[in-house]
Amino acid sequence: MNKEIISKRILLIDDHPVCGCGLSRVTETNDNFTLAYYANTDATLTEDINPDIIVLEISSGNNQGLALIKGLRSLYPKAPVLILSSQAESVFAGRCLKAGAKGYVMKNADETEILEALKTISNGKLYTSPSLKAQLLNQIS
Repeated sequence: MNKEIISKRILLIDDHPVCGCGLSRVTETNDNFTLAYYANTDATLTEDINPDIIVLEISSGNNQGLALIKGLRSLYPKAPVLILSSQAESVFAGRCLKAGAKGYVMKNADETEILEALKTISNGKLYTSPSLKAQLLNQIS
């Protein structure tokens, strides 16, 4: 009995095209995810794109920062947002999660971590890196 695998369609918003190439390469190794859409700014996004997951560089687009996360959640309410950023995790991750992102990964993360983050948020759970998780636990204890 063959089960057809349905790939989750990823929308990447990043102002550096090379990041699209990198994420495409990462997802090529996994049948569960496909980089289906790329935008270097949020100005070109429309409701008919219909992604399953949004991967966002927090400093991309005309609509900067946390407002961009909220706008994406409004435009694509069923698609979880994963922040893939070079911005300091210790400074920005908590703010992004409060704004509605479901995960935060640094751009220097390896393929395994990025795929784990995609899998986690696509299953409706929150993803944080091990180092961020430890930092957050230290803050509340």
